[in-house]
Amino acid sequence: MESKESFSLESALNTSLFKKSSSTKETTVSNSTAPSFVFGQNISDRVVGLAENSEKPKSVHVEKDGDKNSNLFACAEECIENGAKSSNDVVTESEIKTPLEEVPKFTGEENESNVMQAHCKIFQFEGGESQSWLERGSGIIRLNDMNEGENVQSRLVMRRHGTYQVILNTKIFPEMSVDRPNPKAIRLSAITDNGIKTFLVKGNPVDLSRLYSALEYRVMEAKNRSESSSKNVSEVSNSSPDDESSTSSSHTQSNERLASSKNE
Repeated sequence: MESKESFSLESALNTSLFKKSSSTKETTVSNSTAPSFVFGQNISDRVVGLAENSEKPKSVHVEKDGDKNSNLFACAEECIENGAKSSNDVVTESEIKTPLEEVPKFTGEENESNVMQAHCKIFQFEGGESQSWLERGSGIIRLNDMNEGENVQSRLVMRRHGTYQVILNTKIFPEMSVDRPNPKAIRLSAITDNGIKTFLVKGNPVDLSRLYSALEYRVMEAKNRSESSSKNVSEVSNSSPDDESSTSSSHTQSNERLASSKNE
């Protein structure tokens, strides 16, 4: 009995081992014969809800280096051509536009002759508590002459650089004071909207010496004219009453003669 039972156990073990080996062989054969799976293959068929008539993805064209260079050169040529066309269009548009007319400049010095001009800086004396010199600006000071009948009237004009704002505009008058505190400066008095003010002109010594001599000469001429005109006025006002009586008597005598001649 024991021998039979052992024989049955051995046969059962052999059959189980045979089945396992056969199953492993089948799996290996099935794996070897099965097609190789590629990740992402036919993924459009596996997507749920994908439209049947959807377009397939377009194939990407990989450009070579030669194609890239040719495309770059073609783009550059197009840009150059477009730029040339646009510049030509701008030129034609500017030619079509009406040209701007030059506006005539009026400075108020058209009827005056310029004697001299110099580049300088000007300061104005501020009285009161400050007692200081205030800078008015730098520019070109001009000495002009203008004929007024038999006499010549002169004036000083100065405009600020850049803005051309008038910072000095005065006539040469008899009471005008002109002196030189140092070779690089001229101190003078000028007529302003707030009365007579004192100014200091700084610049090149050579230009200032010429300006000083020209101003001094014109101030002396203005004094002489004012003195001569005052003398004429005083002579007329200081005429004697005897002269007036003689002139009145002569007028009466002439009137009497005319009346007697009419009666005759």
